[in-house]
Amino acid sequence: NNIPYKTLLEMKNEAIFRMAISYRHLNLYDDSLKLFYSITSMPPNDLKTDDILFQIAYTYQIMNEFTEAQNIYNDICQHCPDNVAIMTQFGWALITHYMFDNKNSISYLNEGLRLLLEALDKCKTDPLVLFLLGKTMMIKEDYQAAYSYFKNCLNFWTDSTSFWCDFGVLYCKNKQYQDALVAFQRAVYLSQDLIEAW
Repeated sequence: NNIPYKTLLEMKNEAIFRMAISYRHLNLYDDSLKLFYSITSMPPNDLKTDDILFQIAYTYQIMNEFTEAQNIYNDICQHCPDNVAIMTQFGWALITHYMFDNKNSISYLNEGLRLLLEALDKCKTDPLVLFLLGKTMMIKEDYQAAYSYFKNCLNFWTDSTSFWCDFGVLYCKNKQYQDALVAFQRAVYLSQDLIEAW
């Protein structure tokens, strides 16, 4: 009864935020979005409106609603031009849009690559940026560049099943079948549930 109203509201918004994340994890995207939108004007502790908008954009992205996601990512990038996480996610959203668009919109690939390279310029050792640049170079069929980016991830991501699986695919593309086998075995060792590695 002695808890201030503002504290109660912050606790409520924190619970809403966590529930929105949970709904998204359960693939209840519309419910998740409703909850995220409900707290944009008063985000929970230590979060800003852009943090909530980032979650909204990411939810649209995994729903394959690329236009909505890209519009929000672009707005956030205008407010936070030096934020590596936002640049990275926006860049990957554009590249994913390119892949889902049957590779018809090369401008998405080029702009996504530009954002990832800009993010790398700001943080040279960010393993996620390096990994996504490696995947992007595989899409562009520049396997030497992909190998270079993946190699730079080794110090950071040796426990990532996705990393080892993608490295295995790259080795296959380069006809390095023995190395590919080792990479796929490593992926399966880390997670027997990763279907791609089998």
